[in-house]
Amino acid sequence: MSRSEAANLLLIRDRWLLWGLALVLRLVTAAFIQQPGYMDTAYYTVQGLRLAEGNGPTEPYLWNYLDDPAGLPHPAFGYWMPLPSLLTAPFWAAGRSFLAAQLPFALLAALLVVLAAQIAWEVTGRRRAFWAAGALLGFSVYFFPYWTLPETFAPFALAGAVALWAGGRYWEGGEARWAALAAGGATLAYLTRSDGLLLVGLTLGLPLIKRQGRALLAAGLTTALLLSPWVAYNLHTWHTWLPTGGTQALWLTTYDDLFCYHCQLTPAAYLAAGWQTILNAKLEALSWNLKTLWAVIGYIFVAPLALVGGWQLRRRPALGLAWLYLLLLFAAMTFAFTFPGPRGGFFHSGGAVLPSVVVAGLVGLERVVAWVGRRRHWQIPQAQAVFTWGLVFLAAGMSLALALPKLRTWNAAVIPYQQAGIWLAERDPAGCPVLVADPPRFWYTTRRAALVVPNEGPAVVAEVARRYGACWLLLDTDHPQPLASLYAAEMQAGWRLVNSWNDLRLYRLEGQ
Repeated sequence: MSRSEAANLLLIRDRWLLWGLALVLRLVTAAFIQQPGYMDTAYYTVQGLRLAEGNGPTEPYLWNYLDDPAGLPHPAFGYWMPLPSLLTAPFWAAGRSFLAAQLPFALLAALLVVLAAQIAWEVTGRRRAFWAAGALLGFSVYFFPYWTLPETFAPFALAGAVALWAGGRYWEGGEARWAALAAGGATLAYLTRSDGLLLVGLTLGLPLIKRQGRALLAAGLTTALLLSPWVAYNLHTWHTWLPTGGTQALWLTTYDDLFCYHCQLTPAAYLAAGWQTILNAKLEALSWNLKTLWAVIGYIFVAPLALVGGWQLRRRPALGLAWLYLLLLFAAMTFAFTFPGPRGGFFHSGGAVLPSVVVAGLVGLERVVAWVGRRRHWQIPQAQAVFTWGLVFLAAGMSLALALPKLRTWNAAVIPYQQAGIWLAERDPAGCPVLVADPPRFWYTTRRAALVVPNEGPAVVAEVARRYGACWLLLDTDHPQPLASLYAAEMQAGWRLVNSWNDLRLYRLEGQ
């Protein structure tokens, strides 16, 4: 066996071993997450559950009023994309538990770890970089507890990272297969999150720039094939090629307008807010997204090293494509989607560049240690190894420290809804719908139809309840500001307080 063959076998073994270790880490994390702890993951979990139970793409709740919904059930995926729920459905059908619903995401997140390690190997040719990059993706600080959730994090990060990596391979070699893989990854990213359209545009643009018809045809056919079921669903359900719910977020003047009942999210209403309001919102979004870029996507301590390494690797097409995508994403989440971006959009979609950030950070670390070591007369290779693994241990410690409180919060979040659900089941077995802050999570907990509490006053909330046949209103401390007087006074504008649990208050609509 030649030396190159032995090296290839060792690399294959390392990939499988790393994937196995990463999967164990993800499964251990998943075992500590007992329930969907917030709206996004509850939404994808419930939609996967309903697909598994044969109820089709329908929502047994209303979580916004953007399309002036006619009633319940409501067609699914008018705002959020379908792929996470499609991934969840078969595992839910097989396991019937939240842990089972997390399995496909644990598998994908483990593959993301291996992809980061592979990119590190291609860039440096060193096993230490391979394992360190994998470890840094395994312990990814703020991202760490999210990877196994039935959510967009794992599928978008993996599909997006594959698109960027394959796009770089295509740019270097010009092979059509890499253009097709890049387009496929980008399209799957789009089917996970609507801002994946940025990746679709980038990957389809590469063969256009290179003027290679065969590669463009391969990329275009791959995109069309993967998109065709989604387009067919939209034409049948919404009578449009693509859903328009997400685009209305362009015209928000506050984040809470997303849950408004009477708001008109139009360019005219947006401009009517005034340029001072619009400018202040974008400056605030800029500030928040810069913090997210540095602390969340840049792991706090990796960010400055990634700047050094990014410059060192500036001629690498895959890394350059990642930086271009990051720039476009940052601009879109700051200046276009000014309110959803800082509230999680940038965080969710930034996962696609994590392999590039980690690899650039490791290269930057070696560069900085070599520069300092020459001046302090260190044993540079030994110092580079020490600092590399020190970086990994720092990431692991921070990941666990940040994750443990988050897991406790998520697991405890279901308790108030359980209490309310038990009380309602005893007194209203017919299941009259409830207005709540988090309809998907309430339905998951109680199996009772729910509507989101609109960002309106008590009279309008009563109007919404009557229109959609709801009888109950459940408020907590994080209620819409226009309902502060109702929460404080306990009785107002057609609502009567009937029970409370700690900070949770349940009202009944008068006349029901």
